[in-house]
Amino acid sequence: MVGYTIWFTGLPSSGKTTIANELVKELKKRNISYVLLDDTKIRKILSPDLRDIKYEYYRHVVRMANVSYLISTNDILSIVCSVSPKRVLRKYARQLIKNFVEVYTKCPKEVCEMRAKQNFNGYHGYYENPLRPNVVLDTQKDTITHNVQVVIKYLEKEKILNGGKECQSI
Repeated sequence: MVGYTIWFTGLPSSGKTTIANELVKELKKRNISYVLLDDTKIRKILSPDLRDIKYEYYRHVVRMANVSYLISTNDILSIVCSVSPKRVLRKYARQLIKNFVEVYTKCPKEVCEMRAKQNFNGYHGYYENPLRPNVVLDTQKDTITHNVQVVIKYLEKEKILNGGKECQSI
């Protein structure tokens, strides 16, 4: 298998990690190599020196892109779940990582706020929707199962899923 990065982006609580975790179950059934980089889990490991302010978070996203690059260049599927709010951050990742799939978990701010029971005015003010994502998932209207199948169909159509050896998630 050629290494790829599947980069899930969207507002907090839009479904990025939920869908990625279900995608991982499908990959395991197919014996596909992967590493799951969940932003909230990996931040403590990768960026403990950074505070929880937006510009330091941007540095963290760049670090995640760099790690994902290393994973994918070793012919392993890298799955990243990150708000990655600015287009320039996702552009950096796309330019760095040769085989890059951007998945946008589209969901209204109000629904995300309800799911998380908190206000996202800060994020919503500086989150920039992707201009041309490879895959758009409507997480308000469609089920998790449906959205996972949309991702799988895209990966099959693009011949990204070819088999391999199972790996760990972080």
